[in-house]
Amino acid sequence: GKALLTVYQHIDECLAELLALMPQEANCLVVSDHGMGGFPGAPRCVQPLLEATGVMVKAASLKSRATSPSLRQRLVAMLPWELRRRFRPLTPHDWTQGFTREHLGSIDFARSRAFSFLSLLTGVIWLNIHGRDPEGMVERGEVQQLEDDLIALFNDATDRVTGEGFVRAVWRRDELFTGPYRDMLADFHVE
Repeated sequence: GKALLTVYQHIDECLAELLALMPQEANCLVVSDHGMGGFPGAPRCVQPLLEATGVMVKAASLKSRATSPSLRQRLVAMLPWELRRRFRPLTPHDWTQGFTREHLGSIDFARSRAFSFLSLLTGVIWLNIHGRDPEGMVERGEVQQLEDDLIALFNDATDRVTGEGFVRAVWRRDELFTGPYRDMLADFHVE
């Protein structure tokens, strides 16, 4: 319906209030953290490439994995997003690298060596590592080979129409990030 128009009208009203309160010599910058254009090629290529190579396996049925929300889940859903994101699911089975069943319910973790959750600017990939992830199946000794295979897969990927590569870079997490919470981030970022 008119939801988007309503949002923009509300933003305009708030901006008008802000401008009325600002001194004449002040500058006001309006910045969007996300563009409104399309994203050709990547990152939409990440899940299909992982699936095509058998590295990520879709769950047989989304309905079989779905459950009705608990009272706790319904109450949490009513909270503002800033508070809601702080609540973790109740069991490790429902929590993989910070995402809930609703985000990753279509993935068969018991048969997936890696998995992806779409990000707006990069495709992100997590390895499904035994001992780290609830249904991890990749042994520590297999990690290096899987990493090398994934990097080659994305570096060699080409657009079917143009024949050109569309992946600028594949970054290992440790090449991009440092700090005590680095392990909460994806293992790979496909640009």
